[in-house]
Amino acid sequence: MQSLRTHALWLSGLLSLSGCSGGSEKLPTVFPVSGVVTFNGEPIEGAYVIFTPNEKGARTAGGKTDAEGVYHLTTFVEKDGCTAGRMSVTISKSETPTDPDPKTGKIPPRKNYLPIRYSEAANSGMEANVEAEGENHFDFKLEK
Repeated sequence: MQSLRTHALWLSGLLSLSGCSGGSEKLPTVFPVSGVVTFNGEPIEGAYVIFTPNEKGARTAGGKTDAEGVYHLTTFVEKDGCTAGRMSVTISKSETPTDPDPKTGKIPPRKNYLPIRYSEAANSGMEANVEAEGENHFDFKLEK
């Protein structure tokens, strides 16, 4: 039963990629993109890395860092990569509490594990140029 559900989810995802045109629309070409994210010299696990194209109409790609701080970008299929071009980069790691504070009864605010500026495209100061040829490996060394 689990296998049937897995295949149904996979198929629905594949059909959604083809859009309403019945699959005749060609998806943009993507290129593998990876790198390492560190914070104060240490790898950061569970951070979201987002590449947003500076060119209008291009696709955004994202990935999540592992225990070694390594990320691989996804646009359509897990770890397929990113479209070519100049990208603004944002990185964030946060936690939203679900349990109320026992003293106040209110849900505490979201906890950010990285400085908020890294999660804002206008303030992150991070960019990458994804190319159609060569290795697209971008490391990001974040500091307090």
